[in-house]
Amino acid sequence: MEIIQLRKLIIWMGLTLNLIFSFYIGVLFSSSLPELIITLPALIGIIFILIYLLDLNNNSIIIRKKLLIWGLLSVNLLFTFIIGATIPTLVSNSRENFGYVMIPLLIILNYIILDRYYYYQKHSRKGK
Repeated sequence: MEIIQLRKLIIWMGLTLNLIFSFYIGVLFSSSLPELIITLPALIGIIFILIYLLDLNNNSIIIRKKLLIWGLLSVNLLFTFIIGATIPTLVSNSRENFGYVMIPLLIILNYIILDRYYYYQKHSRKGK
């Protein structure tokens, strides 16, 4: 396995853990604002750090593309948090099924976004 693909897989696992953590933060702290003010920016910062770790070779990827990928991953994380925050307020008997269906789809979306970043990296190396 190529080193960059292994690094991409490890970063994807980190992003997946970040998504799951965001979901449970939403479930547990949906009504308390001070914990949210601390945890959500920290989780978004973790995404930024993970993207930085993916680009250790200092490739010449355009900053706009890095910000686009970071923005997409951050919106995905916030959407996961909103799902977690709204589950306690649902009235349905099978309200937990919403999280069981949506979270794996968001994890797959994270992989697709990360693969797009890998694509940008690969083509920036070919241009050199």
